Order: sequence, then C-alpha cells, then structure tokens
Amino acid sequence: MRVAVYLPLLLTLFATPGARLLAARCEPRLATWLLTLSSLVLAAAGALSLGLLTLTGLLRVPELAELGQWSLRLAARRDPVELSVAAAAGLLLALATVAAVRVFANRCRTLAR
Repeated sequence: MRVAVYLPLLLTLFATPGARLLAARCEPRLATWLLTLSSLVLAAAGALSLGLLTLTGLLRVPELAELGQWSLRLAARRDPVELSVAAAAGLLLALATVAAVRVFANRCRTLAR
C-alpha cells in the first residue's frame, strides 16, 4: 500500500491541535458544526483506511481469496503491507466498531428513557 492509505490515520494526530484552535477562534455554534463534520469525515476516512489494510491481510488467506476470485500472486506482488500490519489494522477496526456500537446503543437507551 502506498502512503495514501496511512494518511487518514496520521491526519487524526493533527486534528486535536486544529480543533483547539478552531474552538477558540470561532463562535460556539459554528465551531460545533465544523468540529462535528470534521470528526465524522476523519472517522469515516480512518475506518476506510483500516478496512483497506485489513482487506490486504484477508487477501493472503487462500480460501478467502478464492471466495472473492482474487489472484494471490497479484496481491502478493503489488501489496507491500505485512501481515502483522494488516492484523493490527483488523484488530483496531474491530475495536472501533465495537466501541461505536456500544455508544450508539447507549444513546438509544438514553433517548428511549
């Protein structure tokens, strides 16, 4: 994978100082909207990035590659991502998904009360 796959993950590191500057310089209503939208975009881009990295690891499993009719030789030749990086990305993606589902369920229970 190229650097572009890792870029959304790196952008989240720079988002915190940028968010503090934005919150200090904008009116609260505008800052809230901008911070919410940027958080959603960064979360979606990060999840997509982790998903792509995980997919490269899944492509190396012959049974899964056969299911999707993917070429193992082509994936191995064009994809320099190590299996450990793909496994770590899969674990992070699973943890983020579980956390998002828990927050969503908590919000639904709170609204139902």
